[in-house]
Amino acid sequence: MKQKNLVFLGRFQPFHKGHLECVQKHAKIAKSITFLLGQGYDSARNPFSFTERRAMIQGSIRGLIRGPVNYIQINDHPYSNNGWIQEVADALREYDIKEDIGFLGAKKDETSWYIEYLNKEFP
Repeated sequence: MKQKNLVFLGRFQPFHKGHLECVQKHAKIAKSITFLLGQGYDSARNPFSFTERRAMIQGSIRGLIRGPVNYIQINDHPYSNNGWIQEVADALREYDIKEDIGFLGAKKDETSWYIEYLNKEFP
C-alpha cells in the first residue's frame, strides 16, 4: 500500500481510545502524520488547551509513527465551511504537505462530510 502524509482532524477533547485505534490502524501507511486540532478550549465540552491535547496525543502515539509528527491548531469556522477548508489548506501549505495526503477523522454523522470532501480535494 502506498505511503501517505496523514492528516487527522479533530477536537481531541480528550484524545481517546477511538482516536488511538485510528492512528494504529493507519500507522503502517504513514509517511508522516499531522494532527489538526480544532480550536475549542473554553467550556465544559472543550476543557483542554492545545498544549494539553498535544501532550495527550504525544504520550499515546509514542513509537507508532516512524516519520514526522506535526501538531497544528486551526481556528473553528462554525458558520463558514469555506473558511474552515481554507484554514485546513493554509495549515497544509505551511508544513509543505501537498501530495499523497490522506485525511482521517471520526465518521460519526452528517457533520463528518469533510473527510470525504478533503480526500477528493487534496489527493
